[in-house]
Amino acid sequence: MVERTRILGPALVAALAGLLCWASFSAASTTKTDTASLGQVQAKLTYTQNGPYDYSDVHIQIDRAGHTVLDGPVPAPCSQCMIIPAGAPAGISSLQVVDLEHDGEPEVIVDLFTGGAHCCTLSVIYGYHSATDTYTHRTQDWRDPGYNLVDIDHDGRPEFRSSDARFAYEFTAYAFSAFPIQIWHYSAGSMIDVTKSFPDLVRRDAKAKRAQYRHLKAAHYDVRGAVAAYAADEYRLGRGAVGMRLVDRAFRDGLLHGPKGDVAPSGRKYIKRLRSFLRSLHYR
Repeated sequence: MVERTRILGPALVAALAGLLCWASFSAASTTKTDTASLGQVQAKLTYTQNGPYDYSDVHIQIDRAGHTVLDGPVPAPCSQCMIIPAGAPAGISSLQVVDLEHDGEPEVIVDLFTGGAHCCTLSVIYGYHSATDTYTHRTQDWRDPGYNLVDIDHDGRPEFRSSDARFAYEFTAYAFSAFPIQIWHYSAGSMIDVTKSFPDLVRRDAKAKRAQYRHLKAAHYDVRGAVAAYAADEYRLGRGAVGMRLVDRAFRDGLLHGPKGDVAPSGRKYIKRLRSFLRSLHYR
């Protein structure tokens, strides 16, 4: 049973920001190595740290029973991106070997950060193909929320617990954006959204989003982000009408407006945009 929890997200961004305060950092480059193993699979991640926010030669090697199957660079998500091993600034490993499908065949996960204030935490997941004795990879972009890797239902198969970062900036400024819960399984090289399989967690998240709405309302802050995330959770539960009741109430109370000069949708335009957005993301 998987008990390990991996956290990648805002805490990481804060740690990276702290790098700028390193007054005593040496200018000399340093080669570092992370290792992890499970069963017959051993993985090694090597990289060179040249200075704060300056990493190079990020390289992965995966062995099976002492035989090297993959040996090459970790792929960059874009040509202009920095590639920073996510755990490096905090002095922890950026590498995991985990049986993500509970089938006896471990996968290898490399966590990366590519810079930016509200984006760019991602995982490169390597899966083995026995017919060809090769590893292929897929990249999952977690953006700012990051993820926890935990066996939620204690069935031996871990879930990636995250939040839907596509809601960022959609209805309000980032500071007031809210993200509905999102849960994923890795399966045969793909990431599958299994959030509906965990209704208790969705209900808990909806309750938290409604509480956030009440707090923002009392403080006279922008509630549009919290309202959108709450409605998304309720649609996920098959209770879209319940979610839209809060939207309508916020509209009647004159709360679906931002500050002067705000360009995000407001009033009736907000409601129309929210319905369209939730439909485009298959919440409704």
